[in-house]
Amino acid sequence: MSANNRFAKRNRRYTGPSKSLIASKLLNPELQLAGFLGKIRQEVSAILNLRITEVRLKKHMLWVAWKGKDGRTCSQFFSYRKLPIWQELVIAKILECPDLRTWGRFSRACRWEYHHFSYVTEMRDYIDEALDSRLSQLKAQEWSEEES
Repeated sequence: MSANNRFAKRNRRYTGPSKSLIASKLLNPELQLAGFLGKIRQEVSAILNLRITEVRLKKHMLWVAWKGKDGRTCSQFFSYRKLPIWQELVIAKILECPDLRTWGRFSRACRWEYHHFSYVTEMRDYIDEALDSRLSQLKAQEWSEEES
């Protein structure tokens, strides 16, 4: 790679403000995952194949640290969206949707996330399955209320 290419500015297209699950205030991982730091450390360790020494929850991502081969501390930011615990959190919140309006907000935010972040196919499938399941429950609940 030439020196000119190495410092070339990335071409990004602005798509407007974020409509992610976090930006839409449907999820708050800093609060909702605070009690699961040990599990998060294990999941990140398994993905990176490193012994993670520290995890800090940030609003939109994790900060993780580990000891390098030379003994120095190394760190990087890491996406919540790569973790199985993220899938569990999203599905739990979908299943708690009290009405169709809230469900619709989740559905739109998930579609936006799928377009802007890379999700593992299985994770997308499980989240979509939870969305479909909750939609069926909410529709059935709405019909039974109308009949009453």
